Amino acid sequence: MAQDKDGNAHSPALSLEKLAEIDGGWLFLSTLTDDGKSALKDVQTKPAYQELNAVKNNHAVTVDGSVWSTRGGPLAADVVIGDLGKALASS
Repeated sequence: MAQDKDGNAHSPALSLEKLAEIDGGWLFLSTLTDDGKSALKDVQTKPAYQELNAVKNNHAVTVDGSVWSTRGGPLAADVVIGDLGKALASS
């Protein structure tokens, strides 16, 4: 896995300053560590996060980062497709 110039393996960490850049119809968020989980919970309490269209529309979903971003193959793809199906069915 290659790193970018900032030392990120594949995607930069989510920051409050960049929240507006990730807003869309749906938001799928994942973490890989306990620190990441804690940081995500903290971000989810912030007004900037709560103002995202995806959040307002109940289209923000937390997913398993180990499956979505680090594992590969058909079993992982099946989990991702299942997560997408559950999210869309609940909307």
